[in-house]
Amino acid sequence: VAQATPLFGELILEQCETGEGSEQWAINHLENFVQIKYAGVNPSGKDSLCVTCGSTADGSCSTAPCNSTDGNQLFTFTPLDDVNFTLPASGNGVHPPSSCFASLYGGINSKAGMRACGSTLPTPNKYNVWHTTTNSSSGFIYNNGVQHSQAFNLCLSVNFKAGPLPPLRLGNMTIDAKNTSPLPHFWSECVGSGHARLFLRADWLEHLKLAKSLGGFKYVRGHGILDDDVMWYRTGESYYNAIRAYSNVLSAGMKPIVELSFTPDPLASTGSTAFEYKGKNSPPTDLKDYYVIIFEFIQALTNYFGADEIASWKFEVYNEPDLSPFGCKTENVTTNASDPACKYFTMYESAANAVKGVDSRYQVGGPATSQGRWLMDLGYTPYHVDFLSTHSYPTDPPNGRWNGGPGQQGEVHTQYLAVHYAAQQAKQLGHPLYITEWSSDPGSRSPYHDTTDTAAFIIASIASVRNENLKAYSYWTFSDVFEEGGIPSRQTPFHGGFGMINLYGVPKPSMRAFEILNMLSETEAQVTLPPNTPDNITALASVSEENATVVLVNTACSTCDTPRDVIFSEILLNNFPFSPKMAKIARIDVNHTNPRKVWLDQGSPDYPTPTQIREYMTESVLNFTTFTLDNCGESPCLKNVYLPGLGTVAFVLTA
Repeated sequence: VAQATPLFGELILEQCETGEGSEQWAINHLENFVQIKYAGVNPSGKDSLCVTCGSTADGSCSTAPCNSTDGNQLFTFTPLDDVNFTLPASGNGVHPPSSCFASLYGGINSKAGMRACGSTLPTPNKYNVWHTTTNSSSGFIYNNGVQHSQAFNLCLSVNFKAGPLPPLRLGNMTIDAKNTSPLPHFWSECVGSGHARLFLRADWLEHLKLAKSLGGFKYVRGHGILDDDVMWYRTGESYYNAIRAYSNVLSAGMKPIVELSFTPDPLASTGSTAFEYKGKNSPPTDLKDYYVIIFEFIQALTNYFGADEIASWKFEVYNEPDLSPFGCKTENVTTNASDPACKYFTMYESAANAVKGVDSRYQVGGPATSQGRWLMDLGYTPYHVDFLSTHSYPTDPPNGRWNGGPGQQGEVHTQYLAVHYAAQQAKQLGHPLYITEWSSDPGSRSPYHDTTDTAAFIIASIASVRNENLKAYSYWTFSDVFEEGGIPSRQTPFHGGFGMINLYGVPKPSMRAFEILNMLSETEAQVTLPPNTPDNITALASVSEENATVVLVNTACSTCDTPRDVIFSEILLNNFPFSPKMAKIARIDVNHTNPRKVWLDQGSPDYPTPTQIREYMTESVLNFTTFTLDNCGESPCLKNVYLPGLGTVAFVLTA
């Protein structure tokens, strides 16, 4: 369970300027004069770097403070681009004792940079290098009692290359199966897809079936069912492609959320389009004609699939109309639904009336906006609204929803804030809430989508909103068979696409995260974390009569230190309905369940061979290893559980 993490760094001593006669001395002796060594964790709780001087120093930090008057202060720092320090003079020369020191607080490779004696140093450059310059204005330099004449100037660069801190040892975690609560799988209610024309592709359907089997998804949602490449308006509406598309969805054991987008080609009021496939995204020119197109389309679906089947589907009016030229002026997250210039809401009314006109049981909602917009505006209209929907990404601006700025790629906290705000609005209106798009990053060419970090983000984000009463939390998307930004011509296996399954059918770490979530039962067990647990650690546990699942993740966080490996001393298993004796463990991190790493090791081929693809598939699989549980007093337990930074660990416990 436990794993050791090595700590390493590189000290670079580099001569910049020298005085007369000092060059060779500097090259030969500076490494003895100044020693750089990790000092672990100092009493303030910050990570530290210790600078000691004197060739006889043992590398340990002096207990004297930096402002000590006993001669132990070696360096003073100023927050400049280059941190300048001066060797303190004593009489005619410099006599630094072997115990002199300065502790640089702040942590290696941390976003906050380093601090010395309470003063903030500049953030390191992209190579994680801090540049400092030593200066001796006059006199003599002493090294271990040996006088070295002449003054000198030197440049000292301290470069710690990807050196993780030692794992932070935490206390005991407790999982109590006596205290339980419902855990509905709102995260698997729906999953996103590329546009509707892709529903006809064989590889798309294969990927959908795989996503269903791994993640347990029930619905799928994609753009463009009303686009010309599906409806073929040029010869009169043809419903054949739409019927085949939704037949494929049903054949995968799933149902559609029918996104009524984009604007039918004959009714587009301008030439404005969305995405590479050119969906028309301007308001319809005639709402009566728009009503007829929607009504006849849904009637055709009803005739083929039957009213009882269609009554189990959902109809969502449009996609992100707040980002389309609908004439609606948005302030923060609201607009004016009664403004004649704002065309979305009257279009919504026509579409909703058409849906209900076919069968009053059919469910319709919206506004399917970005960034949590227009929920209250639609909710207060007199129109048919069976549910509210919006989208959320961690990089979205706050729009008045919280204090502060936008979050970062893969940041759990801002994702939570956005969802919580939307959920509170839906609760006030009394409508169910569907988040019909969310992901770690809004870009369709973001390498983050392919990394193991995304798995931790997904699980932590879902855990953070599990009490928000969401009806669906639809991750965007299940497959890289996706054409909003065009088809990739390079790096096709791992081009940073939204999908959880790559173009070659290989599940990414994001898909494996949903596979782990699908192992959870719908009964959550109470988890009590040790008091020294960092905020970016998430634990989720479920229990049934036969087994239990425990999931631990370590995520990124803009308000906390760089994610650090941790070790839980013990995980105590109390009051289980069965007697846990065995455990299976699987990991998702840079060294486990990481097919992108295999691709990189192959030299990042643009078009891999079948043999190379099989290697990705092998690495993609969650590899569970089985072991016997320990006993900790009266409770079975897991000991020394190692959780790497930006990593995921899953346990399945059985009798």
